[in-house]
Amino acid sequence: MILPTALILTVAAALLVYLGSPRQNWLRIAWPRWTQAAALVPLLAGAALWCREAGVGAGLFAVMTCIMLIWVLAPYVGWWLGHPSTQERRR
Repeated sequence: MILPTALILTVAAALLVYLGSPRQNWLRIAWPRWTQAAALVPLLAGAALWCREAGVGAGLFAVMTCIMLIWVLAPYVGWWLGHPSTQERRR
């Protein structure tokens, strides 16, 4: 039960950072910048759970890999779903 919780916390942190960035393409207006700072809480909690379950090296690697995967896929998900902000930028 620890690994799914760690994964959910890590994904939530990555999405908070993404949705708080000005160039995100899921919403018309980005969330406030403080959401990026708030992402530190689930990120540290998720990293602690990953490290507890898999060890420090593997845990930190899992956190970085999960965050990188979300940040790479998020713009493509916005484009694929045809969100309005991606349509406006094409014109």
